[in-house]
Amino acid sequence: MRTRWSSMAMMLWAAASYGLVTPLAKAAVASGVPVRLFTTYQYPAPLLVFGAAALISRRSQPIPVRHEWPRLILVGASAAATAVTYYQALRFLPASDAVVLLFQFAWMLPVMAWVVHRTPPTKRQWGAIFGVLLGTAIAGGLTSFHVTSWKGMALGLAAALSYAATLFWQARVPEGLSLWGRSLVSTAAGSVVAALAYRPWAIGVPQADGPGLFYGSIMGLVGLALPMSLTYLSAPRLGDARTAILASFELPVAVGLSHWWLHESIGLNEWVGVLLILLSIAAGAWPTPFSAPAS
Repeated sequence: MRTRWSSMAMMLWAAASYGLVTPLAKAAVASGVPVRLFTTYQYPAPLLVFGAAALISRRSQPIPVRHEWPRLILVGASAAATAVTYYQALRFLPASDAVVLLFQFAWMLPVMAWVVHRTPPTKRQWGAIFGVLLGTAIAGGLTSFHVTSWKGMALGLAAALSYAATLFWQARVPEGLSLWGRSLVSTAAGSVVAALAYRPWAIGVPQADGPGLFYGSIMGLVGLALPMSLTYLSAPRLGDARTAILASFELPVAVGLSHWWLHESIGLNEWVGVLLILLSIAAGAWPTPFSAPAS
């Protein structure tokens, strides 16, 4: 039986794994791989993994029936929207700036729960929201962005909203459903959204044998398959506030790798902003008790 601490550990693991996506995407772009190519080719590997696992475990963990699909489809669709918008944002912004914008999911998630369940954030959480916004301004240097970067900012914020929706719906899928079945349905839905957005059939099959397939497969495993399955296991036991704080672990992972692997220049102000964001979310969410979200 999973404990609260093991659920927290799994969420941290999921966040760290998702934090690898940013440097991988930037490396793919630097290698000449089109965004549309590695976005669509990140789905075959997870589909094979989840499909095989669902088939092997079908007797002990039946695949979810159709009336259970809507929430699973929402998870997959919003996750695909996150990938599409975030990878596009990386075309216009440094990886460190793009991930800070994505990180706005941390305040969007509790606000989303407020709108849906009519439960407003506490004063402490409002303070945390302000801290997150201030940290973003410091770390991203939003006031000094050129006009050409506003498109990247819009894409980054759209990615944050869709990521918040992904976590929101994952926490509201019943735990009794098959993990592999949940992940398979969600990933299949996401692949449809990505295909409609990028139309991979227009790229040409021969390119699937090159770097696009390599980067897509790696990103699919560490940025889709692993985080999705771990979040499905942990989010229903954590609630929105605690999910937000634990998911924040992706930020130092992504920013740190952008600096050490991609050699992007990250100044003191950016580190101060990142630290302020983490402290703000910790102050606003950590003291809250464990509670599962409403269905």
